[in-house]
Amino acid sequence: MPMKVIYLIFIFLLPSVVVFGQQEEGNLGIFEENSVVYRSQRNGGAILYTNGWGGNFYWGKHIDGFKRRMLGIELTTVKNPKEVRQYNPYHQNAKSYVFGKINSVIALRPTYGIKVDKFDKLRENGVQVGYYFAVGPALTFLKPVYLEIGKFIDEENVNPFDYDYLSAERYDPSEHSLTNIYGRSSYLKGLLETDLMVGLHVKVGAHFEYSPEKDKIRALEVGIAGDFFPAPVPIMASDVNQSILFNIYLNFLFGKKYKE
Repeated sequence: MPMKVIYLIFIFLLPSVVVFGQQEEGNLGIFEENSVVYRSQRNGGAILYTNGWGGNFYWGKHIDGFKRRMLGIELTTVKNPKEVRQYNPYHQNAKSYVFGKINSVIALRPTYGIKVDKFDKLRENGVQVGYYFAVGPALTFLKPVYLEIGKFIDEENVNPFDYDYLSAERYDPSEHSLTNIYGRSSYLKGLLETDLMVGLHVKVGAHFEYSPEKDKIRALEVGIAGDFFPAPVPIMASDVNQSILFNIYLNFLFGKKYKE
């Protein structure tokens, strides 16, 4: 992701966090509604990253009338920005695949976070505004990519328009090219060869809750997230892989508040 985009997002979010931090926390109306009436919450939804998408679920417990501890779990795809989907140029019915992609990546992120409600003035008009910070491990699963490779019985009589048969093989850039890759194989192929790479996940964002019902949660969260690894995450066969993955994210959340 271009650094200019990351800087712009920080510039956008920083004033909101500063304003939230300077607001007075003595509004008894909010305190009574949050800490006395509602003591916990559960919510989940869909999250969109600039390099993937997935779902999440959160358990929340009030610390006081403004702050909640949030335990979360998230499962998302992870893509390299250089991925480009292609087709075999010699076969009209061939399946699409990403040339140069050696691993499909899924990230499982358990998190511990704090959510703070600050902008009570907007809440009186139907929107509650706050900020959210979370941290946790990034458990990243690397499943090898398998492709359908066109084969010939007679290797001296090679015709890319007419393969003799197809073989599911783990992608090897030194052997597989645009002429003999027919398309992607089953996603389950290579599942038992999955490797694990562990990193650190950090997320900070602004939270907007707009549910018309006090015990329901309908919220939108926007912010920045980063996954930090000790080595580049091997998604592509080339040197475009990175060890630090910055993302802008958009999270749609739905749930319920509880008195206990």
